[in-house]
Amino acid sequence: MVPDAGDVALDQLMVENDIRLVMVLRATGEASHCPGCRQESRRIHSRYGRRLRVRRFLCYSEDCGQQIFTERLPKTVQRYSRHTCRLSASLQHITSALGGSAGSRLAKQLGILASGSTLLRQLRRKLIKPSAQGPRALGIDDWAWRMGHRYGTILCDLERGKVVDLLPDRSAESTAEWLRAHPGTEIVSRDRASLYAQAAKSLES
Repeated sequence: MVPDAGDVALDQLMVENDIRLVMVLRATGEASHCPGCRQESRRIHSRYGRRLRVRRFLCYSEDCGQQIFTERLPKTVQRYSRHTCRLSASLQHITSALGGSAGSRLAKQLGILASGSTLLRQLRRKLIKPSAQGPRALGIDDWAWRMGHRYGTILCDLERGKVVDLLPDRSAESTAEWLRAHPGTEIVSRDRASLYAQAAKSLES
C-alpha cells in the first residue's frame, strides 16, 4: 500500500468514520539536496505535514540564497501535487482511454474523486513537449473540450503510443499549420472526417 519504500515509510494507519483508511507517511531519506545550489544537507530545520510527514533542511552553503528547503520525494509525489505519482499515473491512463467525463465516472467507481476538468488538465500537463520533428506515424482525431459544443484536435505518435500535442480547435488549417511546423511525418492515420485529409494533402501542394 505504501507508494514507494525507497522514499517513504508507513508511520501510522487509521480508520476514519468506519469508511476511510488514512495512512500517515514519513520520509525515510537521511539527507536532501538544496534546490538552489544542489548541495546535500543533513541538517533538519523542522517538519510539517503535507498529507505525509516531510522535513525542512538547512543548506550548508553560506552563499546560497535558499538557506531552508523542503526535501523532495520524486518517486512518491511531485512538487505542489495533491496526488501521489502512482495515483497520477492511474488517472492519466484512465483519461487517455476514456476522456474527462467518462474517466471521472470510472474514477469515482474506483474510489477516486476527480472531476473531468481536473483529469483533462492533468493530461495536458503530462503531454510530451512537441519537438521540431514530427513523428513518422501520426494519428489525428478530434476530442471534446465540451461535448457537443467545442472540439479540439489530438495528435499522437502511433509508434511510441504517446500524445504529442493538443490543438485548440478542429480545423484543416490549424492541423496543416502544425504539420508544416513539424516536418518528418510519413504516415497519417485519421478518422473519416475530410478536414484532416485536407490538412495532409495540403502538404503535397
